[in-house]
Amino acid sequence: MYFSKISLRRDATALQQLNQYIHKNGYYYHQLVWQLFSDNNTEKNRDFIHRAEFNKGWPTFYTLSALEPFDMNNLWDVQVKNFQPKIKNGDTLFFMLQANPRVCRKNEAGKTIYCDSIQDAFHKIKEDKQSKADIIQEAGANWLIKKSEKNGFMVKSVIADNFQKHCFKKRKHANPILFSTIDFHGTLEVSDTEKFLSALIKGIGAAKGFGCGMLMVKR
Repeated sequence: MYFSKISLRRDATALQQLNQYIHKNGYYYHQLVWQLFSDNNTEKNRDFIHRAEFNKGWPTFYTLSALEPFDMNNLWDVQVKNFQPKIKNGDTLFFMLQANPRVCRKNEAGKTIYCDSIQDAFHKIKEDKQSKADIIQEAGANWLIKKSEKNGFMVKSVIADNFQKHCFKKRKHANPILFSTIDFHGTLEVSDTEKFLSALIKGIGAAKGFGCGMLMVKR
């Protein structure tokens, strides 16, 4: 596995090529990252996770992938290193995560439906005097704690904030892609090394193709 930091080059050539994407919609960031790993093969299965960060509109992507990224368009400054974490049970780590707080439920007909846990919380306690920030913190922390049990760690402390809704289209007349994100940061304790390493490699939650689920940790 490879961990990469991929920053947009600050030159005229890169900006000129990037311009063709900027005037589309939010889907273009997904396209930019995909190009680094697809070799122009639109049928290829995704074998990477990523996180996007922006500084005054300039994108930087952090990726974890089975193959090294390849910049065929000369847009990026790519820094790559082997991903070989040394982690054991009981380790306490600082973490960052941007995730899609989706939960699965059964409706009255017994069909599985997907719900946004934060929006659910807003609706359930809208008559309460809790602030929006408190609702996001409580519902977000509860979502992550449930996920942690299956992913080999225990949440020791967490701040959940920056809840955002996203809506964009692949094509002009296509159905919109709708999802939400929430940012987490705090400390965790590794409880099952094998499950935790799998969570690092595969990510946590849904919408991974759109930059969600990459768990970034440090000591």
